[in-house]
Amino acid sequence: MRTQRLKPFLLLSLLGGLVTLLSACSSPTWLLANNIASTTTAQTVAMPMASTSCPLDGTARAAVMKPIKLGSHQNVVYVYNEIPLNTSTAFPHLKRYDVVTGQKTELPVTEGLSIEHAQVSADGQWVLFVTMLDPRVDRVHAAKLQLIRMDGQGLQTLYCFPVTKPSQLAPSSPINVQWSTDQKSILIDVDSNDTTSTITLLDVATGKLHTELNITDNTMSYGYQLLKWLDTTRAYIAKVGRSAPLPPATLYLLDTAKNHDIHGGDLKQILTYPQRFSFVSLDNSLDGKQLFESDCLTVANPFDSTISVGPATGGTRNTIYHQAGTTCITSMRVVSPSRLFMLVQYTPNQLNTIFNQVWTLKPDGSGRVVLVNQNTKVGGDRENWSLSPYTQFPWSNVSRDGTLYSFEAQAFIGNTNHQTLRIGSFNGGTPKEFAFTDRGSVAIVGWTTM
Repeated sequence: MRTQRLKPFLLLSLLGGLVTLLSACSSPTWLLANNIASTTTAQTVAMPMASTSCPLDGTARAAVMKPIKLGSHQNVVYVYNEIPLNTSTAFPHLKRYDVVTGQKTELPVTEGLSIEHAQVSADGQWVLFVTMLDPRVDRVHAAKLQLIRMDGQGLQTLYCFPVTKPSQLAPSSPINVQWSTDQKSILIDVDSNDTTSTITLLDVATGKLHTELNITDNTMSYGYQLLKWLDTTRAYIAKVGRSAPLPPATLYLLDTAKNHDIHGGDLKQILTYPQRFSFVSLDNSLDGKQLFESDCLTVANPFDSTISVGPATGGTRNTIYHQAGTTCITSMRVVSPSRLFMLVQYTPNQLNTIFNQVWTLKPDGSGRVVLVNQNTKVGGDRENWSLSPYTQFPWSNVSRDGTLYSFEAQAFIGNTNHQTLRIGSFNGGTPKEFAFTDRGSVAIVGWTTM
């Protein structure tokens, strides 16, 4: 999607780092090849009673986590936020879809108006998510950070976000959460009153909170936004403009093991990238050594798309792919050591009509494959395609065995906002729709096996 003010807008992927997959099935070879995953056979252990109430304000609760034995069927987890007709409320649903059997299983979420910022854990056993609360039920808390095991057991609340404005229907500020791949740390990003950016580290095992950044800009010009983990101690942070027209953004690296200055003095600057009238994606290689950037200047006539690569911690960058003309890369992920995955808009013969494509490239920019070439409109209008809005791990959009991918499609048909979720194969073919709504919203969370 096009970059906007202080909400997760960069379409990124996962990093290197050591992950332990507690699964009965074999780890994907593309994970093992990069030492990102090891295989451990786990047996299911019953979950003890866990609390869904809010901990004391300003504190967090340690997670209660017992293993589950995963299966061999590829499953995609997704959110369906339901808004029924002629009601004054809404209902969140957290589901998983088995691509082998076609069966849908709902995980028991018990409260709230919607689910946001959901993500599947690195080992595939858990879903972390933010539940937006109904102010008619809880006037003190705007949202809960919650955790549930993939079999529906162990729903628990780790942290609650306070309400700071009377009768507000959403959190007092934009929220973003990112769970590290060793599953030991959660970074919580909150932007308050259009002036203050706060990033807090939650220790999953102890529930302890530590402030990493607390930066105030009283001019309301810039904010600091959490993007993703590079490894288990370092994360990318972007300094971005708060209002249009958005200026260029600056990417920094936060080292939670060495950070001592909550005002940003210990941040390491990595690069500056465009925001004005551009689609931008940042993503690092699975070994954590390289940082890929794709950008498309949408006001160029014709489009101008470029992919560059350089050291993940900053340095000289080199262009590996450039195309000016009919195509605009809108989203890019690194999904394996040998594959870049991206969504593309294109204009046949440089006409005003815009359609969608799905590409893969090799990390050196060669070997382009067009998996999908959409050349028809839906309901008289074009579709907008996007990837998971919450996280950019390989499993956010690609199945654990590396054979399937998922994405979201949106089209305005008359006065209806028609949203669908689809699954495609890296062998090609037409993607299959597995969920849709004309009211509320649907969103991809990530992949596991069950």
